[in-house]
Amino acid sequence: METPQTPLAQALWFFESHLFEPPALDEAARLCGLSRFQLIRRFALATGMTPGAYLRRRRLSEAARLVAGGADNLLHVALATGYGSHEALTRAFRDQFGHTPEALRNRPELARLDLQEALAMTSAKTVTLDPPRIETRRAFSVAGHNASYDFASMAGIPQQWMGFLPHLGDFTGHDGEGSYGVCHSMGEEGFDYLCGLALRPGEEVPRGLSTVTLPAGRYAIFTHRGHISGIRASWAAAMEGWLPQSGETMADGPALEYYGPDFDGRTGHGQVEIWIPLKG
Repeated sequence: METPQTPLAQALWFFESHLFEPPALDEAARLCGLSRFQLIRRFALATGMTPGAYLRRRRLSEAARLVAGGADNLLHVALATGYGSHEALTRAFRDQFGHTPEALRNRPELARLDLQEALAMTSAKTVTLDPPRIETRRAFSVAGHNASYDFASMAGIPQQWMGFLPHLGDFTGHDGEGSYGVCHSMGEEGFDYLCGLALRPGEEVPRGLSTVTLPAGRYAIFTHRGHISGIRASWAAAMEGWLPQSGETMADGPALEYYGPDFDGRTGHGQVEIWIPLKG
């Protein structure tokens, strides 16, 4: 019996088979049974980049192979890889690789470029998670430090937490123990991440802090085990392993991580929960 492919595996097949055509995220999302927003979020959490960033990197990598392989007409390379002009290809090429196509043609060494190979996203999972608990939560707000990221700069999140931790003792209006990391305002190029504490109902937002309100609703709550550095693999296993088989649909609200009171931010060990918002 053929193993069913995950929505992201289907999306990757679509992207690779339409690599040099204008981006068609709406069509890819429809074929995968997702909304555009859900496709962007799930792709980014699983791969570290948005579909748009992946397509740009893939097209430019293929353009680099053509140039290094001896193509002498850069306009033909541009048109073949989805760029409308020599100038458009040159700008994108320089932004991505730090070199012009002409420089690569004069010194055709691909090893010095950070090429994007085609991703292989199969149904196999490298992380096994315990089944989640499903909880209905009341609406609540999280107040703390907010920062914007593109999907290449996610490594800055630990530094964001380190900047927030010294202020925990000044936060008198929090509700319950533990802290939250909230992924919100996700777009095609990046997202906002807020690290903070839950506010007690009716409490004022402390001066200098940002706030995100989580709507009332249902959540699938998973426990990530192991060091915090591996949490992206747990996110991928939850959303590409459990979710497609569960009969549930992810809601278009913020997703979050809950760091329990035993989590040690200095060592990266302790209990962390992944909260996936569900429809219905």
